[in-house]
Parts: sequence; C-alpha cells; structure tokens
Amino acid sequence: MKAFILAAGLGERLRPLTGALPKPLVPVFNRPVIGHVIDALFAAGCTEIGINVHAFPEKMTAYLTEHREDADRLTLFHEEELLGSVGTIRRCREFFADGPVLVTCADIISTTDFAALIEQHMRRRPTVTMAGVPVTADWSGDYVETSDGISVRSFSYKPGRPVGDSVTGCYGTWIAEPGLLDGVAPEAFDVSRDVLTALPSGARTMDVFEDDRVRLCDVGEYELLHLANTKGIEGVFRTDHRAREAAPGVYDQGDTDLRPAAGLRGPVLLGREVVLGEGCELSGPLVVGHRAVIGAGARVVDSVLLPGCAVPDGAVVEHTVYGDPAAVWPAMVANLF
Repeated sequence: MKAFILAAGLGERLRPLTGALPKPLVPVFNRPVIGHVIDALFAAGCTEIGINVHAFPEKMTAYLTEHREDADRLTLFHEEELLGSVGTIRRCREFFADGPVLVTCADIISTTDFAALIEQHMRRRPTVTMAGVPVTADWSGDYVETSDGISVRSFSYKPGRPVGDSVTGCYGTWIAEPGLLDGVAPEAFDVSRDVLTALPSGARTMDVFEDDRVRLCDVGEYELLHLANTKGIEGVFRTDHRAREAAPGVYDQGDTDLRPAAGLRGPVLLGREVVLGEGCELSGPLVVGHRAVIGAGARVVDSVLLPGCAVPDGAVVEHTVYGDPAAVWPAMVANLF
C-alpha cells in the first residue's frame, strides 16, 4: 500500500522555531519528526510515500532527497500555495488513483499499529478507515460514533467534548479508497470537515480501527514538542533514538566526553558533537541537541536543548525547550542519520 504524509502546514504555534525551518523538520530525538513517521510507515510495509511540501521547500527537499537512504521511494509534491487536504489529494490524484492510500500527518509522534490498520482496511474495504483511540474527558478533536465498534454511523469534526455512546476519537490518520472525492464540491478544502462529515452515504462506507494501546503527541506547539522528546526518552512513544548507552540511563548518539559533568541523572539523550562544561549537571528526562554546548557549572533539568544551542556558564535551564532557532538546522543537517 502507498502512504501520503500531509506536511505543508506552517506550524505557527511553534514560532519562532518555524520561522527558521518547516514544522516537519523540528527535532524529536535530534531527528526531523517526519523522519520518525516515514520510518514507521515503511516498517509497516508501505511501498511508496508521497509528501506535500510548502514552507522552506529547499530544506524539506534536501532532507528527503539527500539525507535518506529510502529517497527513491519518496515522491514530493511542492505546493506554491496551501491547498488544504482536499486540494492536495486533487492535485496528486494520479498518486491516489490505483489503490487505497494511507494518509497521516508529518507532525504526530504515535505508536499507531499501521500494519494492523492496513490489514483491517484490506479485509473489509470500506471507502475510508479511520485510526482511532478511546476518547478521554478532555478530548476536543474529531470523533466517530459506531454501531458495532467498527462500522461508523457518523463523523463529527472538532465539535468539542464528545457525546453519545460508542464514541471513538480520531487523530488525522486514515486509509482511503480511490474515488473518495467523487462528487465533492469544488470549494471543499479540508477532508475531515468537508468530506468525512458526509459519510457514510449509500455505498460509501466508513470504518474505524480503534486501538486503546496507542500513545500519540502532536508536536505543533512548544509544550508538546517538549512532551514528545521527554516522554519519548522515557519510552512512552517507542521512538528509536539510535543511540548507545554510554552510562546508566545516558544515551549518546555520538562520542561525548562525559568526564567534565558533575552529575548525569537519566534518562538523558546526547546528540552528536555535544560539549559538556566542567561541573555541569544534567537531570532527565532530557534531550540534548547536536552541537549543543553546556557551560561550566550549568544545570539543565527536564528540558529539550535544541541543536546548536549554547547554555551559558552557571545558567539554570528547567522544564523548557531551549535554543536559538537560527542555529537548529545547520547543526541538524551536519548530523543527519
């Protein structure tokens, strides 16, 4: 099955970071968040992935075509103007024409079982299968109501707190058969708002694949970027940090000299070319970006130090995302893996 990653969003809630690089390239474990999504889709058996790009297309193209071994299985579609998910699918109609396509977002870290989602869809072949999770008391996103736990009776678009029985939350991951947009109005913009709310209808059916084991995090704002990294290093999202354990609870993506540090309490992930100042203290959960410099006597606790950042001597950094947005991409692109 093919997959398509929606990656053209502006990431306005992540400014000023997204004033220097596109949201799909913000770092989770010092790798672009979209890289984790691509890895998961290929691991589930997807054969080819389409990706729409808009902001900073030169950075997106560089990462996806020059720094990935699977670049020959990635197809990029550049949008000069934002088209919305409906416009994107229409523009890429040939990609969607020859079979079902799994669609997901570039900025969501999750434990979605893509292989099981694909298996259910191929066995039942509805028009659309939505990935879903049990709703919580504070759920405010899309949700579906089902008649049997799978067959969808109705789809509600960001309506606030769900009401009714047999309700499942949806988070922007779905499989669609060709012809999803047949008969859809020309002015339609968003698939969830303008297409899925009209399903099921006649022969056009919708299923949900609910998995109560899924853990997910949309990295669309600083608090959630912090969460994706710090909870990730604790193992919540099963994200691969590609690092060796250099000391108990300390994982190193490079070859950091740990000797200057006065204290290292994990879990801590260190990127490549990290410099630790004499007497600094690091307390996890903590992710330290590539080429970060931590000054002498500095103390860093429960934070994300962005690639290329410099923590001054004696500074205290706690419970935050810290760094210079302009330094992030140069430090990342020199250490992509």
